[in-house]
Amino acid sequence: MGGHKLTKQEARKITGIRDIKWISEFPRLFHRLMCECDHTYLNSNEHKRAAIEVESREARFVADTMRRYPLHDYHRLARPMHQLRIGSQTSRSHSSGKPAQSRRKGSVVCSVF
Repeated sequence: MGGHKLTKQEARKITGIRDIKWISEFPRLFHRLMCECDHTYLNSNEHKRAAIEVESREARFVADTMRRYPLHDYHRLARPMHQLRIGSQTSRSHSSGKPAQSRRKGSVVCSVF
C-alpha cells in the first residue's frame, strides 16, 4: 500500500483523537476488552441482496472470536448500526449544515456497544 504513513502525532492533529494505537496492538487490546465484557456485537456484513460465496476476513474474525471466547453473549451489529444510520440521516437533514457534529455523536453512540 502506497502513500505516507502518519505518525501518531500527525494522526492526532488531523483527527483530534487522543489515544491512537497501531494495528499490531489490536490482539492484546481486544483480548483485554473481551475479558472485561459480557455482551459483544460483531459485524456480519449483512446485505439483503448479496449472495456471499467466499468467507471474508470479517467472517473469519467473527468465527475466531466466537471460538476463542465461547462464553460471551454475541449479537449482530448490523441491526443497531442500521438504526444509527437512520438516526444520523434524520439528524443531518434537520441540522444546520453540521454533518461533522452528527458523525461525532454517532461515534460516541457506536462506542457504547
